[in-house]
Amino acid sequence: MFLDSTSMKLEGVLAGAADPAPVFTVGYVVHNQAGQISKPALSRGAFNGATDVTMLAAPGTAGEVREVLFVSVYNSDNASITVTVKTDDGTERNILVVTLLTLEQLFYEKGRGWYSMDVNGKVKTV
Repeated sequence: MFLDSTSMKLEGVLAGAADPAPVFTVGYVVHNQAGQISKPALSRGAFNGATDVTMLAAPGTAGEVREVLFVSVYNSDNASITVTVKTDDGTERNILVVTLLTLEQLFYEKGRGWYSMDVNGKVKTV
């Protein structure tokens, strides 16, 4: 997953309020115009109900690309939450919408894609 313009950011939003607020971590690297790759870095935060939250900011310089290596979302609320992850470059495009039960987690891994785990640490299946 790549953010390839200075206006494209990765966002997340909940369908409604949650208490405590679910938290996220995004691991990424930056590719510069010379083809060099930065050391891995993290972006961390918490969701704010039905308000869009920037999970990973857009690249700061034209020609840079931010490559997402992993994403984790943890639902510490005592109720289920519905999370939407999307890109926004002036036009929002949903990547996925998923419901997480209490204490469940959502993950993205480069090379694996999206999946979620239940409260016992087992991968959820359809």
